[in-house]
Amino acid sequence: MGGTTFDVSLIRGQQAELRNSGLLHTYTVRSPTIDIDSVGAGGGSIAWIDAGHGVRIGPESAGADPGPSCYGRGGTRPTVTDCNLILGYIDPNSFLGGTFRLDTEAAHRAVEQHLAKPLNVSVLEAARAVRAIANALMAQAMRLMTVERGYDPREFTYVCYGGAGPVHAVELAKELEISRVVVPALPGLFSAFGMTVADQSIDRQIAVERDLGSLDANELEASYTALERGLEAEFAKSSVLTEALTFLRKADCRYGGQPEAMSVGVAPGGVDIGQIRGAFEKVHFRQWNFVKPDHPLICNNIRVRAEAPTGWRGTINASDEAQEQVPIVTHFRQLYLDGAMKPVPVYQRSALPRGAAIAGPAVIEEPSSCLVIEAGQSVHLDHLSNLVVEL
Repeated sequence: MGGTTFDVSLIRGQQAELRNSGLLHTYTVRSPTIDIDSVGAGGGSIAWIDAGHGVRIGPESAGADPGPSCYGRGGTRPTVTDCNLILGYIDPNSFLGGTFRLDTEAAHRAVEQHLAKPLNVSVLEAARAVRAIANALMAQAMRLMTVERGYDPREFTYVCYGGAGPVHAVELAKELEISRVVVPALPGLFSAFGMTVADQSIDRQIAVERDLGSLDANELEASYTALERGLEAEFAKSSVLTEALTFLRKADCRYGGQPEAMSVGVAPGGVDIGQIRGAFEKVHFRQWNFVKPDHPLICNNIRVRAEAPTGWRGTINASDEAQEQVPIVTHFRQLYLDGAMKPVPVYQRSALPRGAAIAGPAVIEEPSSCLVIEAGQSVHLDHLSNLVVEL
């Protein structure tokens, strides 16, 4: 969760789910990408009242300039960030490590003028309504990636990042009954860091469009091998050691008469037509809850992805070694919990020793974000510098 959108994707077996096409300004782009669903519920998303006097969020965003009203740069409309500030989920004095002081009064004015007065409620109630609606929008995006694709979100761990990600993470996890939340080191910079260390990859495909049962396994194997040799040649031009390349084979299949194909993995070491059909039926049953064993299966395309490792495999040390052996409360701040503003202890992530455990309610602050845990929950700092919340 950043300033404009909430983006969610699914990772299974340490691999991100991929899709073969997507929409860009209503245009279909048929190129493999990570399967990401986005909703307009970022920190800068503007809250407004529609014609039916319902509270709406986004898709319009205040962006970074002028930004939310609390930035003090000329913004006058209420955003999710303004509401989180009013509710105590963001500290005006420690935002960005204390280098950027937020204007709480400006946030109050914006929420009061545009939301509280028209709805005839208090500023606190209006801010809480905005946060609840933002959470509902984000939870629905997570359901689209899991429940509607045949996955149970309770079987997954929720990894949250982006500056605003940890601020909402625990409530979203509760909504989807996810029992574990992981906040990586430097969550506000995690996406940018990932782009700098991501493995290089190239995708290639060959159109087939034939009944799978009529295809010759040896011919398919030769086609996959040809794609792999071509990818090796492309990587060789960029000075990548081709010995380190790994290949991922896939096939796009669909039942005859279906409009959309589903990608399934193809086992290496010789094509097995039965394995491809079995993999398709497994994926099809998971998503649609039925299979047609006697129905023709069409193979649209065969695909190969070649990946070259960056050479970097390590952990992020978010701070210097903590001096204290036990977590130290730096101060208390008022936070909206269980229907009222309550004093909650605040800890600095940089001061937490490895293995430190904290029971909620508590706030853990860092320059790029903050994490709020509630009563009955606990969080510990693991050996990889991740904050792990157990719900």
